[in-house]
Amino acid sequence: MTTIKQPLVLAALGLALATAQVRAAEPVHDHPDVEDRSLTLPDGTRVLRESAVFNVPRDTLWRAFATTEGLKSWEAPVVDVDVRVGGHIEVSYDPKVPLGDPRTIRHEVLAFLPDELLVFRNVQAPPGFAHADLFGRVVNILQFEDLGGGRTRLTESGVGYGQGKDWDQLYAFFRTGNAYLFETLKAHFEGSAAPTGPAHEANK
Repeated sequence: MTTIKQPLVLAALGLALATAQVRAAEPVHDHPDVEDRSLTLPDGTRVLRESAVFNVPRDTLWRAFATTEGLKSWEAPVVDVDVRVGGHIEVSYDPKVPLGDPRTIRHEVLAFLPDELLVFRNVQAPPGFAHADLFGRVVNILQFEDLGGGRTRLTESGVGYGQGKDWDQLYAFFRTGNAYLFETLKAHFEGSAAPTGPAHEANK
């Protein structure tokens, strides 16, 4: 269900993380349930890494991302998920924008392990999205860790953020945006208060 290249990619990532500069975990501003464990790799590229613990079993949390019904139940009204190597995750936050439209957000699935790992990268951002070319160079990794007792830690790592003003803006945009989505997911499953305010810092 995965390509032969996947173990090599993950092994290389593991080696890089072992020698990376990891900063102490800290909560994301306005999202206290989300921990930021971002780091800088030896080559200077950055990994935007955030995690949160959910009071739901791992397979339930996996389906919330890896199935059309699951993702549609909490993130966006227009969704199509096809988890396979070369598959896609396509969403639109505007219910009037249909699937296949150039205004949707579309990711390519690069690799996965059922209930454990989902790796993807963006191949289509909506028109006008700042730094879409840079975002297409970032690989996103979702890891689902079973903590026992019906609890799961979800970690999202965006690997490949470079240095410079444009990269900084994109990094800030997704640092708050990903945390906002984590809090939205917690509200969906746990009945906690949904996040308020803007989902993202401006990346323009």
